[in-house]
Amino acid sequence: MLKTPQAQQDIALRPLDRPTVKGARRRIDLAWLLSRGACDGHTEIFKRTFPGGAEVSLEMALLGRSLGIDSIWAAIHLMPKSRRRDFIVFTLQQRQPHLAVLARRDGRTEDAARIDGLDWSHIRHARKVLAQAGVAVSPDGDAHAALWDAVRACDWIRWDRHVVAWDAARAAAWAAARATGSGDEAVVEQLKWLAGEMRV
Repeated sequence: MLKTPQAQQDIALRPLDRPTVKGARRRIDLAWLLSRGACDGHTEIFKRTFPGGAEVSLEMALLGRSLGIDSIWAAIHLMPKSRRRDFIVFTLQQRQPHLAVLARRDGRTEDAARIDGLDWSHIRHARKVLAQAGVAVSPDGDAHAALWDAVRACDWIRWDRHVVAWDAARAAAWAAARATGSGDEAVVEQLKWLAGEMRV
């Protein structure tokens, strides 16, 4: 049966979007994922693994991630819009030590020291430091890409869009992977942060 536009709107307006209070439990289901544009691969895994839906919890997010579901994407859709800026700042803080490592590898020790000393309460200044380092490093290296990803996050931080937060999360994990060999710890820390925001 085809859903009417009103039925589709009703799905989009479920109480799942409301921020939870401590101790409250929420569930997501296939209809919720589809209403937000989840990709086919993730919805297929979700449908097979959680045919009756899944409780929103850190444990379920980690399980979904281990199965190939983009749990960060789902958690960002559940997070209150008012907290997206703080999440992006969190991802910038996450990548800060990795950006410094990458700058040092590129021979930019002074830029690395400035990156180590960034204060994220001053986004404009942080952006300036990152951009100066981005111009100075080799344009073919990992440091260049990681620094300009961070500059973009600083520029986009004021946008109230879930895709900006999702891009920031992916870029932070990528920077960690380039600096340490794995971005897994960064993703787990992001899921923990998001779970704390949703109080689950």
